[in-house]
Amino acid sequence: MTIKFQQFEEHIDSKDLNDFLRSEKRKVSSTKRTALIDLENDIYGDNDNLSDIEKKELEYKFRRLILKNVQYTINREILISSINIKNKSVLFNRYNGEDELLIDNNEIFDYEKISTKYRQLYRNVNINSDNKIVNIKFIFGKKYKVNELDLEGYEITEKFDYIYINVDVENEILTMSIAEKSNNMLKENHSSNSLFERFIVNNISDKYEFSIEENNELHTLYKMFNELTKEEENIYRKRTLESENLINNFINEVNIKYNFKDYNEINEWTLRVNNLVTRRLIRQDFDSFLNRAFSVGKVLKIRFVDVLGGTVDAKSGGTFGNKELDLQDSDVYFDTKDSIHIEKALKSITIRWDIPDEILPKDDRTKYLNVRYTAYKRYYITHFIKMNVREEVAEYVLPKFEWYRKIPE
Repeated sequence: MTIKFQQFEEHIDSKDLNDFLRSEKRKVSSTKRTALIDLENDIYGDNDNLSDIEKKELEYKFRRLILKNVQYTINREILISSINIKNKSVLFNRYNGEDELLIDNNEIFDYEKISTKYRQLYRNVNINSDNKIVNIKFIFGKKYKVNELDLEGYEITEKFDYIYINVDVENEILTMSIAEKSNNMLKENHSSNSLFERFIVNNISDKYEFSIEENNELHTLYKMFNELTKEEENIYRKRTLESENLINNFINEVNIKYNFKDYNEINEWTLRVNNLVTRRLIRQDFDSFLNRAFSVGKVLKIRFVDVLGGTVDAKSGGTFGNKELDLQDSDVYFDTKDSIHIEKALKSITIRWDIPDEILPKDDRTKYLNVRYTAYKRYYITHFIKMNVREEVAEYVLPKFEWYRKIPE
């Protein structure tokens, strides 16, 4: 079996490919397609400069690179769920290499095995020193016809979709990585939820006997929002506290005059009055506020859904005059923020994460990464927006969600 390298053209990062070629002392080309053709000829052609063993080693290393890129690069929507593995599940058995559901399978590189319908192309079981299963990974894939040009001007007649799934047995966590919704996916109703139902609920979970836990990660998204905006706004909150007695006296007088007695409502409007003062202090010092550096991440957009189902969006973006608008330019943000702190829940949040230089010393393309988090009943989605992400960046950003979840109340 030989690999048809061009089937992975869309799924491999150009910088990752060039770094690989340099490390293997292969020719680096000006276009990704040419580089893949040259590499294919090196491995399968009559290249007398490489021995058969060297060709096999180069092919093996390239396969590892492809698997990594299928997991991280083009698949930028990552669904994460907590699962409950049943005691009788084969996943809790000691690995003996004989169970049909646990036999490694690798057809992702065999072009002839990829059809126009999704099918399992890859399965790999990782075990520990006690022969217990640590995790099991799957890749489903398909091909479909297109008629378009790529960014380099080459005609494309065929494309490929891959779905990466990892079942972490030790931690009972399931991860499913899918591509952003292409026209092909939308046409066939390949939404994240329909793919989750098809591959997880109606396929893998039945065979491997685990259930999907219902999680409410709305509160985790609130924690992310609270921690990141608190850092930005803390100096103004402290200034508001300087007028605490004045504000409380005003609130007490109004409560007495109108006979307000509901404890929860009094607390709510006390919070709103304090936040209104903070809001005015920010607006008064807005240029300084906008130019203040953020140390970890900056909130760009939020979606809030109240208990009655009403939805409010607030986001940065756009311009006013000659400057880019910030999230705090939005009246919707300030008007909704108090309700968010009362409900302590968010449906979605978009954050610009700062990527430290040491993460990618040889790649300066990813100084910042915009990531949207969305909470659903059985999973949450981490979506890397408009950017292919290398493994190093993904592994830096992905643990942040769990870190914020563990922040104490």
